[in-house]
Amino acid sequence: MLEIEGLCSGYSGPDVLHDVSLRVQADEIVTVVGANGAGKTTLLNTIAGLLRPSAGAIRLNGSIIGGLAPERIVRAGLSLVPEGRQVIAPLSVEENLRVGAYGRKGSAADTLAAIYDRFPRLKERRRQPAGLLSGGEQQMLAIGRAMMAGPSVLLLDEPSMGLAPLIVSEIFALLADLNGQGMAILLVEQNARKALALASRGYVLEGGRIVLEGPSSVLSKSPAIVDAYLGAATPACTQ
Repeated sequence: MLEIEGLCSGYSGPDVLHDVSLRVQADEIVTVVGANGAGKTTLLNTIAGLLRPSAGAIRLNGSIIGGLAPERIVRAGLSLVPEGRQVIAPLSVEENLRVGAYGRKGSAADTLAAIYDRFPRLKERRRQPAGLLSGGEQQMLAIGRAMMAGPSVLLLDEPSMGLAPLIVSEIFALLADLNGQGMAILLVEQNARKALALASRGYVLEGGRIVLEGPSSVLSKSPAIVDAYLGAATPACTQ
């Protein structure tokens, strides 16, 4: 469903991403893990059209989307839940959700109703300014806003950032449910343990390059991954 080949991208200076290739099938959750500064956000922003690739190809359902304007990429079926949620604080919850449907053909009423069914707390607070929501509620709102466009692929950038463990578990359960209903998900996440437990496959990004890839069950047992991202076991003291 989403295929990236030889992707290079960056900002105004040298490329941050170097020859990155990955794929997400229609029935998958795929995660990209890596340290701060590895290029994870750059990767998602390039896929979503916020950055223009300097080389490589990005395909969605077989069609080239690399280099298209962000609104065209959304209409093609790909939505981004950005790092830090980025809700529009003065607007109400419902106004934020309706922003997500901007440019969508046809009525979004059914999608809005489905989001309220999925997120009862958002329905209860639909008239409140989004800036008054808790961090977890804002993350739900950001996911709901992305879903308003009716995507087939959902990108998420650090959805657990700044959230309590119980809320993180709730968000990850939601992602599993969305995937079970047919949505492909590409998840960038520093909480490698949670991400690998959720995803079927994973990629490790270091210095803007993919250095490891494979089934999550294999990556989660890799000594390099355990040492760098999952925390190595502390040996018992001897006397």
